[in-house]
Amino acid sequence: LNKTQSLIPSDPQRYGTAVFLSVLMIRFIWLHELAHCLNGHVGLVQSKGLALHLQENAEHQKIKLPAHHIRALERDADKSAFFMLLKFQLGGHENIQGLRGLPLFKRVALNLFSALSTIWLLDEVGRRTEGSQNQEDAHHPPPYHRLHTLIRSFASNIAPELPPSESHNAGSIMGQVFVEMTA
Repeated sequence: LNKTQSLIPSDPQRYGTAVFLSVLMIRFIWLHELAHCLNGHVGLVQSKGLALHLQENAEHQKIKLPAHHIRALERDADKSAFFMLLKFQLGGHENIQGLRGLPLFKRVALNLFSALSTIWLLDEVGRRTEGSQNQEDAHHPPPYHRLHTLIRSFASNIAPELPPSESHNAGSIMGQVFVEMTA
């Protein structure tokens, strides 16, 4: 077996879950970028004349907007994307049949896990491609801060909206996600 084949689960249930997580991770990224537009971040950047300066490569690191402002925009986009992800589930708007057939508790847990995994994965890629950064100058907040934002958003905005049959599971959703991520 080559490296790629060894990463693909052979168990049909695990394979299906891996596919769902991949799709949900892509959905989170897409909604995160869309949130930058919907939340007015793009307009802010354009009004400050920064549109050509926010590229994330070494030759364009001289950003005129303070790094802590950019990190706030990133956390805001994370929170909005995550909220939209979960509203799809709570509102019954999931358009992927295999996901739609899962119990709400599992769909919420998969969405939460995919958002958290995406944040950690992109941070790891960024650290490997950009080298170690001074966190004070970093454009993206550390994963811990981004995860904390999502957890607070879940606890204050999503958990109360879960149906009574699922609301007792709200705390265990978080527990299951962290067990999976640290296993």
